[in-house]
Amino acid sequence: MLLPASSRVLDYAESNPGFRKKLLATYYALPYDVQARARMFSPQFYEDLKRLKAKGLPDTEIGRQLGISRKTVKIRLDQILNH
Repeated sequence: MLLPASSRVLDYAESNPGFRKKLLATYYALPYDVQARARMFSPQFYEDLKRLKAKGLPDTEIGRQLGISRKTVKIRLDQILNH
């Protein structure tokens, strides 16, 4: 049985740290709306999210500036506050 390509790539990344680093760097360079669809955000996303929240911006405006929904902003902020 042939595994889906994404499974093989992730398995390879687990066994090859150099490839994993390049794969994550490529993924993290994607726009935040793409990262949101995969439900996996870069460390830079969280820094930007915290920075905008610290400015006192409402979730709707944060979402607009980051290119994601207000709901995604709320979920991610809740995760930050509860950990």
